Amino acid sequence: MSFDSSKLFQTYQSHRDIKQYLDTLLQQHSSKIEVFSRAESYEEREILTVRICHDVREQKRPNRWCILIDAGIHAREWITVSVALFIVRQLIEKDEISAKSFRSFEWIILPLLNPDGYEYSREHNKMWRKTRRPLGPRHRRSCVGVDCNRNFNVAWTIGSARFCSLLYRGERPFSERETKNVRDLFRKLRPACKFYLSLHSYAKAILYPRAYTRTLPRNWQMQHTIAEAGVEAMKKATGVRYRCGSASTVLNRPVGGSSIDYAHDIEKVPVALVMEVASKGFHPPEANIERICEESWIGIGAMVNCLASSFRSVLKGSATLAAPAQPNRPQCSLRSTSSASRGWVRFFVSARKISTRSSLAGSPTYRILSNRPGRSTAGSTMSGRLVAAIRNTPLRSSMPSISVSSWLTTRVPALPSTVSERFGQSESNSSKNMTQGAELRAR
Repeated sequence: MSFDSSKLFQTYQSHRDIKQYLDTLLQQHSSKIEVFSRAESYEEREILTVRICHDVREQKRPNRWCILIDAGIHAREWITVSVALFIVRQLIEKDEISAKSFRSFEWIILPLLNPDGYEYSREHNKMWRKTRRPLGPRHRRSCVGVDCNRNFNVAWTIGSARFCSLLYRGERPFSERETKNVRDLFRKLRPACKFYLSLHSYAKAILYPRAYTRTLPRNWQMQHTIAEAGVEAMKKATGVRYRCGSASTVLNRPVGGSSIDYAHDIEKVPVALVMEVASKGFHPPEANIERICEESWIGIGAMVNCLASSFRSVLKGSATLAAPAQPNRPQCSLRSTSSASRGWVRFFVSARKISTRSSLAGSPTYRILSNRPGRSTAGSTMSGRLVAAIRNTPLRSSMPSISVSSWLTTRVPALPSTVSERFGQSESNSSKNMTQGAELRAR
């Protein structure tokens, strides 16, 4: 039996209704959506996962980036489940997956990560937050469940060790099927996952790592820029005012075991954000559901557009780095240090693409010359705009040039437009005197 989507945002849907809606979408739009379940909750409810891309039937392209979104990690935050379903509807029924920026990504959405807690919150205790796994016979019956957002393996010990606490971290990291499911998804998607978004309510904020400490990640400026794009888009469209900042600063307390810190610090997802959906309480009136969802989608869409623009401006598609032969070096990374990008943008190039060719004929190229051997950055006096930092470089006397880990750019006539428009042309005054060099091709 098909699901009437016209009533989808007039009320809060049950787990059964959500599954029925997704099955209906699968029947009607099988070329764009895939619905599967990689795990079940303690009470044997499916933890549904939705995969959306322009054509799910084609083989996964190696250069296609992924966005991972989850909702309902806390049982009482009903509105987040509605927002996740709204994202699915916009991408599929409204065909927004065809938009240029959106179709660059594969969207992986978990609309209800904690189905047991959600159903218990709907039927018994509206303020229930945790999962519903019993914690053992030696504990009181009321001590049930774990806070999934304290159960990830990063600064896990900060969380509460009290079984009956609403913030109970669990007996060990990933003690819950729900968090194991997210962990396994990250591992399956690496390194393609570039953006992780966890939907919460109702602090009216967009937060980036870190939650467990006020020490900011190295690329915090880029994450702040993307979060700010969402804040400004929602303010312009609806007048709602969100805050943005690091989670520990905005919340004014350390939070251990959080999903965004795990995504960023452990799984190396470049952008990991929490969106605290603006609503008055965890259960806003049903008449406001669609408005809140539309407002949230505006912000999410703006963040995805900003993300796509930031990455695409540095490299379009793929890159080749030709450098002195370094057979044992596993990877290198291209980083943007331009103030225009407000942060570091990384693009990893596999070792098999490294060669000693002095030129890349027939392709637009620009020359990258080494300046400070052994340094991780070129310093503030660099005249170029890009730094290609070599990592894990073995030192061998037969290959003295392999210790070079910093590069400066020098101008050539055919600088790629995707780079020149963003950073402008740049040249090193001492480039003629440098003997070690490489070339980078953006295509």
